[in-house]
Amino acid sequence: MKRTKRIFGKKIIGVVACILFSFSIVSALLIQQVQVAPVEVVQILNDGSESVSLASLTIATEASLKDATLSGILPPGGLYTIGDPGAIPDLDHEETISLYNSDSGVAIMNGSIVIDSVGWGDSNNIESGLFSGTPVVNPEEGSLFRVSNTGDNSVDFVLSTPDFSRNVFRVNVSVPEISPPSISTVFISDSAPRDGVQFILSPGKNKLLSVNVTGENLLNVSVTMNGIVFLLNSSETTAFGEMNIPFTTPPGMYDVVVQSGSSSKIVRVEVLPLFSLDVSKRFVSASVSDVLLMARGVNIDIFPRVSNLGNVPLNIRVHRNNAVLEKGVLRPGQSLTVDFELVTGEVYIVGTRA
Repeated sequence: MKRTKRIFGKKIIGVVACILFSFSIVSALLIQQVQVAPVEVVQILNDGSESVSLASLTIATEASLKDATLSGILPPGGLYTIGDPGAIPDLDHEETISLYNSDSGVAIMNGSIVIDSVGWGDSNNIESGLFSGTPVVNPEEGSLFRVSNTGDNSVDFVLSTPDFSRNVFRVNVSVPEISPPSISTVFISDSAPRDGVQFILSPGKNKLLSVNVTGENLLNVSVTMNGIVFLLNSSETTAFGEMNIPFTTPPGMYDVVVQSGSSSKIVRVEVLPLFSLDVSKRFVSASVSDVLLMARGVNIDIFPRVSNLGNVPLNIRVHRNNAVLEKGVLRPGQSLTVDFELVTGEVYIVGTRA
């Protein structure tokens, strides 16, 4: 009794193992190509490394769960073509099958188990099991041809010219592993004689700063400063270009982020203060002084225009004969027009840091 029980148990284990082994082989079968009009043809590929018995396998469609019954042995890499009688030359199995032109699908079945399937059209109108992932668009002409095996019909199949010849072979492509980008060095042009990276802006116009990057596998290198993104000219090991910095950029410390794929490098830069006044197209500027003084005699314009061409706000005072004619805060990029009559004597326009 005890021995019989052990032997029975071994038999059950052997049967289960056989079923699992058989299923793993059968699961290597893929639908390679489907044509729905003007003839109906399904082509199956053995994508595995062992021969597969097609006995007991069936083709399921919207019309029937057993629209066609298969037979024979399919070797590794082999193709097996089923179609309506006389649909194309050299069919492996002739049997009338029903493939609808729209909102339909087809599947390889092992009993009630779906081995592979492809559907086309609206998934809401297709029987479950007759498509995988998202169905392909309805093929108005041509055939659906497999190009990959992700389990998503919309990705794996493309519309193609029907070709069920035996010259359709699998191509195993070995894609070399590409190392991710790696940034080694970043150089940014410097216009100030101090340690680190500092630069002085140009009065009233943007500053162009050159950027040079070295590394490996560089691709689509970008530089971001103060929320502005600049794209560099990139090769595999170098990238170069310019940052166009507005003259109104406030003084202070900034992070310049250099990015290539998942690799990034941060360079700290300092924008130095620039005090610059323009009066009637003549300006005075300084980068170290908080006070700007401009004097004009009798030839000064009756309505002079005063502009702040620096990157710091300025308190503006216009003096004439020791009297203040105009005063206010002039922010970077802003201008004002002073209204006074032509008089003898000197007029002073003074700007101090606000």
